[in-house]
Amino acid sequence: MKKSIDLSRRSSALDITRIVALFTVISVHFFLNNGFYSEPMFGKRMLVMTVMRSAFMICVPLFIMLTGYLMSRKTLSRGYYHGIVKTLGIYLLASLACAVYKIVNFGYKPTWMIWGLFDYTTANYAWYIEMYIGLFLLIPFLNLAYNNLPSRKSKLVLLVTLIGLTSLPSIVNIYNFTVEGWWKTPYLSVEYRKFAPDWWTRIYPLTYYFLGAYLREFPLKLKQWQKLLCWFGCIVVFGLFNYYRSQYGFFAWSQYNDWQGMPNLVMTFFAFSFLSSIKTERWPNPVKRVLMVVSDLCLGGYLVSYIFDNLYYPVLAEIEPRMTHRLEWYVVIVPAVFLSSLALSGVLNLVYAGLARGGSALWAKLRPKRMPAPDLEPASAAANTDRSESISVPVGAAVGDTASVSTASGGTASGGTIDTSMSAEAEKLVNNVPALPTLSIERLETERLILREFRESDAEDVYEYARDPEVGPNAGWKPHESLDESRGVVKNFIQSGEVWAIEDKASHKVIGSIGLHKRERECEPFDRELGYVLSRDYWGRGLMTEAAGRIVQYAFDNGMKTLLVSHFDGNDRSRRVIEKLGFSKVGHAADSYTRYDGKVLSETIYIRKSV
Repeated sequence: MKKSIDLSRRSSALDITRIVALFTVISVHFFLNNGFYSEPMFGKRMLVMTVMRSAFMICVPLFIMLTGYLMSRKTLSRGYYHGIVKTLGIYLLASLACAVYKIVNFGYKPTWMIWGLFDYTTANYAWYIEMYIGLFLLIPFLNLAYNNLPSRKSKLVLLVTLIGLTSLPSIVNIYNFTVEGWWKTPYLSVEYRKFAPDWWTRIYPLTYYFLGAYLREFPLKLKQWQKLLCWFGCIVVFGLFNYYRSQYGFFAWSQYNDWQGMPNLVMTFFAFSFLSSIKTERWPNPVKRVLMVVSDLCLGGYLVSYIFDNLYYPVLAEIEPRMTHRLEWYVVIVPAVFLSSLALSGVLNLVYAGLARGGSALWAKLRPKRMPAPDLEPASAAANTDRSESISVPVGAAVGDTASVSTASGGTASGGTIDTSMSAEAEKLVNNVPALPTLSIERLETERLILREFRESDAEDVYEYARDPEVGPNAGWKPHESLDESRGVVKNFIQSGEVWAIEDKASHKVIGSIGLHKRERECEPFDRELGYVLSRDYWGRGLMTEAAGRIVQYAFDNGMKTLLVSHFDGNDRSRRVIEKLGFSKVGHAADSYTRYDGKVLSETIYIRKSV
């Protein structure tokens, strides 16, 4: 039975971004296939078309920025390379579809089509695949460089450097000052005087990749209407500039209006910031599912859109011979190509899915069988027996809706005596230590909260609640004394890969953290320990129950079997949260934790198992 997809763990805003990228690609091809570039730049219709063409040039940059946004945490591993298999599969199937079309309609030789697979010409728009393969192979190393930069400032310096190399020439190397009237009629000369080195403009995909990675970590802090205003303001300004540069001549396709151009970079920056921040949490699941399906068809749709461009535009030319009067047909032909391309892509994806299932089944039959691992006996039976009387237990504490884990700064765990009337389950728990399930910090959502990975820019919000003397001490750790201390904690959260930031949807502030932590001693239980902290300003609203419930669901959905949580004695708020989550009390550890100020604390331990 196919497992249902949890749509709350998928960003519909990013699906929208990918769909817009495809639609703008097909829109740019409207001008490519209509004779726009061979028509003199004169009149209102050409002005409108020039502005439209300028607006749609965000297409490819959107795709690349989305790659940077989604893949900036990928690391080098054998499994990483599996991620390109479907891309290559869809490319081959799309190329086959284009080859069949060309053989039937234009008499191309099949052998020529085969060789075209290797130089990316069988599918006319497959240059993007050629670029993407190289980018994909570089991504683990790009991430290693980016993620090891020590601060936001250093990452910004990297971005500015790349923008200077790839985009700055597009605004300073575009005039020839030796031609009379260069400022009034710039179309008179396509030559220019070089002021900035422009050799590196060809690496513009790296600029967009790192820009996407940067926006994931440091989102643009503007309201949505402000982002939209900036986006459309750029469209008008840059569209008018492109018309000015080409007026009375033919459209001048140059570096300033190509994908590496500064105008396109700025326009894409605002477009991506707006689209990726669309609030879709309350949208109906059927709508989200449609967006997900359409988004997954976009790559194939891009590659096969050549077929429908080739079918529809000759018909349009017969219907309307005047190029400028084809403008009205944009609302007909572009949606027609878009929908037709998605439909064919859907067929290709179904074929790919069938081939993938068949290949997996065949591999399962052919691969060598592994010998079962021998059973391993405990190294010391006496050590297991000793733990039934006195063990070192995990530390957990809470205040308000908070709980903490054994790694709390400034505290130490000591051997606490377990209440033997409740220790059987605890003993069973600590004597079974199989490998922990893998964990990734995926974006999760609830009605009022976003649970996401931490960013360095969150340090100020963390410091705001972590310096509160009512939060840290009652959770077992010392209040933060400086913003730098909070920055260090946030960096540790990011590196650990175990902690989500709790973001309030209403204010977009980080108001706490929640994690699934690995146990740090050999006697750890099978899975993870739940730990959390919440700003005092948000206590009493049920927010921690909401956040923790979502994390527990995520843990069990991803193969975890048993979770543990604890609270310090006397913390009734945290006890109520734990009980609401369905955890069962299994033990009590007396005097198990010495806080940073020397105070000795006891705790109660709970577990919950997946059904």
